[in-house]
Amino acid sequence: MIACLYPKYAVLIYTIYGNKSKILIFIITLLIKKLNNTFINFSRMILSY
Repeated sequence: MIACLYPKYAVLIYTIYGNKSKILIFIITLLIKKLNNTFINFSRMILSY
């Protein structure tokens, strides 16, 4: 799933696949960076109602 969404990161993910903690940190950090602004805007939209 991650490989389909982020093809350019697939090689890196498979390279460090042995260390699952680094994978989780990498994915969480990537998602936070990508969705931070979207999440803030979505939260503001909900709070506006």
